[in-house]
Amino acid sequence: MSYFLAGDIGGTKTRLAIVTVNGNKVGIKREVSYPSRNYAEFATLLGEFL
Repeated sequence: MSYFLAGDIGGTKTRLAIVTVNGNKVGIKREVSYPSRNYAEFATLLGEFL
């Protein structure tokens, strides 16, 4: 099984997810949405997510 960090970073909100891939099966282990305006730097947002 492999794990990936996936994200959709926009001006209004940023969504981050931990995704698993096992063969042809994909699953979302964790998904969180954050207001982008609350984070001046991506590293801060990522640190909160992880």
